[in-house]
Amino acid sequence: MKKKKQALDESKISKFAILALIVVPLIVYFQSSNFSFVWDDLPLYINNNHFPTGNPFHNIFSFFIPKSNEMYIPITYFFWAILSFLSGSDFNPVLFHLFNIIIHILNGLIIFYILKFIFKDNLLSLFGTLLFSLHPIQVEAVAWASELRGLLSGMFGFLAIYFYLSYYQNLINTEQIQKNQKTDTNDKFTPKIKFLILAGVSLIFSVLSKPSGVVFPLIIFLLDMMLIRDNIISTFKRTWFYIILIIPVFILTLFSETESKTDLSVNIFLRPLIFLDSIGFYIKQIIYPLDLAANYGRTPPFVLQNTLSLIIHIILAISLFLIFLFKKNKRLLFGYLIFIAGFLPVSGLVTFYYQLFSTVADRYLYFSMFGASIIFVGLISEIKKQNTRNIFSATYLFVLTIVTFSQLPVWKNEISLWNNTIKKYPEVSAYSYFARGSAYMEAGKNQEAILDFSAAIKLDSTLELAYYNRGNIYFDNGNFAAAISDYTTTLKLNPKNLNALINRGLSYSDINMFDKAISDFSLALDIDSTKSDVYVNRGIAYANLGNMESAIKDFQNALKINPDDEFAKENLKMALESKNK
Repeated sequence: MKKKKQALDESKISKFAILALIVVPLIVYFQSSNFSFVWDDLPLYINNNHFPTGNPFHNIFSFFIPKSNEMYIPITYFFWAILSFLSGSDFNPVLFHLFNIIIHILNGLIIFYILKFIFKDNLLSLFGTLLFSLHPIQVEAVAWASELRGLLSGMFGFLAIYFYLSYYQNLINTEQIQKNQKTDTNDKFTPKIKFLILAGVSLIFSVLSKPSGVVFPLIIFLLDMMLIRDNIISTFKRTWFYIILIIPVFILTLFSETESKTDLSVNIFLRPLIFLDSIGFYIKQIIYPLDLAANYGRTPPFVLQNTLSLIIHIILAISLFLIFLFKKNKRLLFGYLIFIAGFLPVSGLVTFYYQLFSTVADRYLYFSMFGASIIFVGLISEIKKQNTRNIFSATYLFVLTIVTFSQLPVWKNEISLWNNTIKKYPEVSAYSYFARGSAYMEAGKNQEAILDFSAAIKLDSTLELAYYNRGNIYFDNGNFAAAISDYTTTLKLNPKNLNALINRGLSYSDINMFDKAISDFSLALDIDSTKSDVYVNRGIAYANLGNMESAIKDFQNALKINPDDEFAKENLKMALESKNK
């Protein structure tokens, strides 16, 4: 009777767990459904170039063709196309944010069943999954529309783990049945093969959602070692298929993966230090998640220059490894290794694009929080008194949930996002000031924007776009001397900045320095000879110098490019009349 009652209790706990894992994250994250698009959402991903108005599926097949300097995420683009179709031409952010929440909830449910397989305990698995679902460090991945790529990659990766564990369990059950009954089957497509195929397909979809999904074969490898406790060679024999399967897909992503291409150079012998710093920093953020931000500014030079924090993070990373290494409960060690594996491609061992701004980012931990969940369950399972364990776990998770709920409004809009980052890390990253300045500029708050662009330039005098944007504000305000100065600095940093050349030319024209204006417009046309408006502006400058022949020629060139340009027609008419007088 006791066994039957225990089974009934476990069934009730399992049903309660599923309900809790749906309802609680939905309540916590639902506020993000009213948030705006921020950061890269509209400029890079969710826009009319990718999803044309009236036909958002127009580019659906081209997304599967790798393109230079674009992250290869065709599966994510497919789902964004559906959301664009449903939301209409205005790209309503509500649907995009709600979909992020739904995928995150689904990931929690998958992880719950994975943890059940590992720990054979519904309540412990619930606690572990709630840590994954509700930890504040997950806010960035869920509240930022662009990070659907990571959520989808995680969903397919976690499904691959679930299918592998199902294959593994099915294999054991089949072997036991055959051993007991001494029977064989003629059905070559057995359930265990189905699980194997489903795991492989899920892994491919994971990488096609975001290239970081390449880590999941390694996670499967580590889980296999943890559960079977076999030697590395035997484990490799069981998991080699997944590793081989993912290689050609990953190679395909390298043709276009933006984040793998950077001019940043880090000495190969110093990269292990960056790697250990990342581990230590992430451990600190998980234990004390009160200083979360969109940009930490921990570039390789910053990390190496700040010796004290580097040493602390290295000690933290190594100490935790040694503690788990000598613990009897080896799930702690493998949980730690899975935690590291989750962000391995962006750990600093190899350079990647975002390192120009920071090696570490909260979204990079989305997969890794599965490893953190294993560690958490492993630790609380060592608390012998069940009531004590349950009260501690519930209290800790409740506190984390409150922190998560209060962290979410940071992502409400562009200005709130960068206000939080600058408040917590004020003298670290020029990019944060530049991003907030750009948001202020778009909102028409030009004075605030100028202050932020100036602060960005103070932190990084090579930030080309900060000079350019500040120059644009000076231009709009009629401060042409200051505008020319900023455009000149922009062009020193990037002589091919077409818009800076054009705008400096316009500034020279406005202060009657027509020779310099003509020079800038000519350089701009050398870069792009299809700019009809530049021909018009150069023609006006020639006309002001009395060179009507050149002016007429420029107006005519403008009309060849754009025959409907009324401004060019008007100026051509006046130039011809002036010439004939």
